[in-house]
Amino acid sequence: MDTWTILNKELEYYGIHLINDTSCECIMEDGQKIEQGMVKTIRMLNKSIKNHKKILASLWDNACETLEVSNLAEEQFHDNSMKKLFIHTLKDMSKFLLMFEELQGSYLSNTVEQTLSRDINSFSAEQLSEAIDYKISIDWIHRTIERLYL
Repeated sequence: MDTWTILNKELEYYGIHLINDTSCECIMEDGQKIEQGMVKTIRMLNKSIKNHKKILASLWDNACETLEVSNLAEEQFHDNSMKKLFIHTLKDMSKFLLMFEELQGSYLSNTVEQTLSRDINSFSAEQLSEAIDYKISIDWIHRTIERLYL
């Protein structure tokens, strides 16, 4: 499969069908088909990317807030599978942040690294679950942004 075919398939996934070099047909969220120029379509995609980036930043902020809470006074019960999944999630978050040089030494990076060095018993079961949920959401939205950039 050549690059042009792959590009067309990716655009089709987002409801964009190339008509010619200057225009395309877009399927809107309500199912309506409209024909518009490439420039307008590119602006529409850029707006979508910008919105997804805001969501990604919000997810990271919420994940860090969740990880920073300490519950040492409470007695915690964690099953082993949840502990393993939580630790894997933190390591994966750390690896994710390593992909971006500008995030080295950032609040996000420091929070994840400090969390990795904390005792697992300082987290509630709810925190473990929320951190895992945030990581899944972060991965999903990041993949969505990557696809929109193609």
